[in-house]
Amino acid sequence: MADAIPPTLDALLEFIKEFTVEQYIKYTRSTSGAALAVAIRRHFPGFDYQQVGLDRLANAVSIAEERGFVVRDRNVVHLEITPGPSSGIDAITSHVARFQFLRPEIWRALIFVTSNERHFMDRKTGLVQSVSVNDETAIGTHNADPSLVELQHIPTDTQQSWVREFVQGQQDLSLDEAPIDDPQWWVRVPEWLRSKGPEFEKQWRRERSQRVIAVAREWASENKVPEKFLFAPRKPKPAEDLRDQDSEDTRKALLAALSEMSLHELEGISIPIHYVIRHFRAR
Repeated sequence: MADAIPPTLDALLEFIKEFTVEQYIKYTRSTSGAALAVAIRRHFPGFDYQQVGLDRLANAVSIAEERGFVVRDRNVVHLEITPGPSSGIDAITSHVARFQFLRPEIWRALIFVTSNERHFMDRKTGLVQSVSVNDETAIGTHNADPSLVELQHIPTDTQQSWVREFVQGQQDLSLDEAPIDDPQWWVRVPEWLRSKGPEFEKQWRRERSQRVIAVAREWASENKVPEKFLFAPRKPKPAEDLRDQDSEDTRKALLAALSEMSLHELEGISIPIHYVIRHFRAR
């Protein structure tokens, strides 16, 4: 419920802390300054930062960070925060969570508006099976199989409400201009955001991704599906190039490897001949 009287600075900071934690728990993502500003206006109608002795939101965030309520991500230009140490949530975990990606087939099942298929996951293997929306026999068979559970498509109006909330949280975007009700809004919205600035499209795609992940996690919990089945495996880091290692360490490693090889194996190695000749000359 919105406060009827102007808040104190402590009340404002506590709200910033609580809202940031709420966003992380619900969407597993950081909170943008735009979203936070909208939430503050809704929670404290008619609020002005001068009422608490500040000039702007960034000042309040700085104090909240000093108190350990939030952590600001300084790797991005715009204001973005994650829960701080005093919130009981590890901000590092929030940072890592941004790089999780749903498996492509799960993403399509949840988000695609024009899909002509229904999708079912095997609870034991994570395998996703797709059947035509017109194949009632197959759909009935899949629904009757206790090892399978349907991946429910996220309703179109829900996805459109996400767009509205995102646009409302951006000071430089107008909800009246947003093509949310266009017959092909899922195409027109990204195009429109891109025309306003590539950063808007990037922020929207990231926010949509985190919202879909939150839905997927809730679905997995309700249907007793292991969460590990939702995400694409992380790509392994490429092996470290030997040239990036200390040259002396590299030389020692190569010599050790050569000492273990047979003469037959050594025949296949190309070594400049002058290095070999040097070892047969008088020193």
